[in-house]
Amino acid sequence: MRITVRDGRGLNLRVPLPTGLLLNPVTARALAQGMAYQNVPVSGWQLMRLFDAVRAFRNQHPEWCLVEVQTCDGVWVKVEL
Repeated sequence: MRITVRDGRGLNLRVPLPTGLLLNPVTARALAQGMAYQNVPVSGWQLMRLFDAVRAFRNQHPEWCLVEVQTCDGVWVKVEL
């Protein structure tokens, strides 16, 4: 996953995050517990199946843009899988 942030004043920030660091069983379990606290009934197993699907999609489409946003102030944010 790559996160890029640019603004009109010269800020150019690129943050590469390993997908395995974000989409793993520990993250799934912690996220499921946090969602249970908010009364959202999702299990860690269900989140792992979702994470598996995201990783499979990433392997087929490595440059897929998840989010691309530009504000009226000129700040541009792009998140790629």
